Amino acid sequence: MNASRIATLAVTLLVAVGTARADAHVTLAPRTVSPGGTVEFTIRCPDESATAATVKLVVQLPVDARLAGVRVPAVPGWHSRTTVRDGAVDTITWEGGAIKPHEVGYFHLVAAVPATSGPLSFKAVQTYDDGHVVRWIDERAPGEPEPPFPAPVVDVR
Repeated sequence: MNASRIATLAVTLLVAVGTARADAHVTLAPRTVSPGGTVEFTIRCPDESATAATVKLVVQLPVDARLAGVRVPAVPGWHSRTTVRDGAVDTITWEGGAIKPHEVGYFHLVAAVPATSGPLSFKAVQTYDDGHVVRWIDERAPGEPEPPFPAPVVDVR
């Protein structure tokens, strides 16, 4: 195998590994929303385990900007419950279902977006049936690289 072929394979492998890691995060869509509207958010929760299923997902809604009018559409096979703090939904917990190893689960919430611009952090905690817990709660500081377990963030602008 010649040097250019080896270099091409190495770059392809690095891109694939980098993409796989980014896809492994719990994420939220859309990533950018307009202030003041009502939005349906989709939470994408990949199961990264080779042997254990994801059996619980807890999402803490943004602490600095309370979301109003939160509704949680049903997800087949899962039960959801909300907790309220200071008159607003604080967390949503989904459990009772399972995301099999290497599969992806999708959860939804509908909420009114604040009228002010800025990032909204939705911290997530993912629990596997073997007891392993992954905390997607790290916040990214401006100008810093992405942390290992980033919280899903939506930019209001």
